[in-house]
Amino acid sequence: MNYFAHALPFLDRPYFAAATGIPDWLTVCDRQVRLRSKHASPFLEDDDPITVAIAGGIIQHLRDDARFHATRAFAETSLELTVLARDALAGERGFRPS
Repeated sequence: MNYFAHALPFLDRPYFAAATGIPDWLTVCDRQVRLRSKHASPFLEDDDPITVAIAGGIIQHLRDDARFHATRAFAETSLELTVLARDALAGERGFRPS
C-alpha cells in the first residue's frame, strides 16, 4: 500500500510513479541501504527523459517521507504500533522490537 500511496498522484507518468517505490525497494533488499536526494539529484539534468523521471520519482518519495514522518499522526501511530508489537513479543522491552 505504501508504494501505491507514493505513486498514486503520478500514475499518468509511469516511470516517475514506479520510481517513487525505489527507496523502499532498496531497503527491502538491504536494510543498510539508504538512498538520499543527493544520490538522485545529479540525474535530474540527464538528457534521457526516463532517467530524469526515475530520479524525480526517487526524490518525490524522499520528500513525501520527510513530510509524513514529521507529522504528529505518524509519531503517535508508530509509538502505538511499537508498543503493541513489543508487548506481543515475549522478552522484548526496547523501542525497536524484533
